[in-house]
Amino acid sequence: MIYLIIGGSCCGKTSFVKNTWLKDKSFETKKDILTYVETDNAIILGKYSNIDGRERSGTDTISRSQVSLIGEQVKSLVGYDKDIVLDGDKATSRKLFDFLLNLDKTQLILIHCDVTLSLQRNHEQNTIVSEATLKRILSKAKNIFGEYKNKMNGICIDTSKFTIEDFKAFSLYNYKMYR
Repeated sequence: MIYLIIGGSCCGKTSFVKNTWLKDKSFETKKDILTYVETDNAIILGKYSNIDGRERSGTDTISRSQVSLIGEQVKSLVGYDKDIVLDGDKATSRKLFDFLLNLDKTQLILIHCDVTLSLQRNHEQNTIVSEATLKRILSKAKNIFGEYKNKMNGICIDTSKFTIEDFKAFSLYNYKMYR
């Protein structure tokens, strides 16, 4: 299965990925066309060097010049019989989504919260980002989700009421309790 995790900044995408595919697992960072992390059951594009940290991770660690290589990298990994996970704004692309529709079964997950809350969460993490940038990221994710949700079995999760404890447990295996 290919999982596309998209949404707003500080809405819980990376927590979702870490809790689902990395928590309590050993993993290895590898480099092929792009850098990825591999566990016994998943391949996650980008870097995840510190599981408990709040640094950039996932496709947000891929340089802009390499974004066009994401589809090629995913295609080369499909035969590994592991989940392939793309988390982040750089994976939010119609060109990539169209490409992935032809590869394998794809699950699209939109994780979002109100822009004001996204801004507050960013400030709490000492991240300087404008409200306009946050609105752009969230609008882009919501628009593409609207276009592809029926083609990719889309799931939408609002994390506006999440506590710190919710983010520590939130995963593919329990997301329904948060809907």
